Amino acid sequence: MGKDEVTVTDSALTHFRADASPSADDLAVFAPRARPVFRVRVSRAEETPRWLPYVMTRLQELMTLAYEPDDEVPAPHPEAIQRALHELIRFMRFDTPTPSVVPTFDGGVQFVWHKGGWDIEVEVGPKETLLWAQRRDGSDSWHGSLDERLEEARVVLTEIATPA
Repeated sequence: MGKDEVTVTDSALTHFRADASPSADDLAVFAPRARPVFRVRVSRAEETPRWLPYVMTRLQELMTLAYEPDDEVPAPHPEAIQRALHELIRFMRFDTPTPSVVPTFDGGVQFVWHKGGWDIEVEVGPKETLLWAQRRDGSDSWHGSLDERLEEARVVLTEIATPA
């Protein structure tokens, strides 16, 4: 498997692969035709993570926006959109709740959860990914790069995925 391939299985997400042509088992394609086409292969379609179709649809929608850095509310930078799914797959679990997927004012893509007593934001830019998390009761709060806080992000997402 190449460095850019993602395979979704019933228990894990692994690599992501850029490919030039869609096939019948693709979930979605999210790039304009002039750019490389990215796809996600699902090994067992009946066990697709519930968040994946929505995230792919939103990334596809964001890809259609024209990136103009001088706009009042710029669309995400194409590199940020391309990095977004790669970054998400680094820390998402199969049963993680579906995040909101929104553009940021500085040309990034943000994944947001307000669930299980937590507020969590992961902002993917063209070059870096930042993370912020806070318990609503104020008992815990942290932020930093995803690389530095990857395990903490996984723990919190596991917590919000677990029914109370």
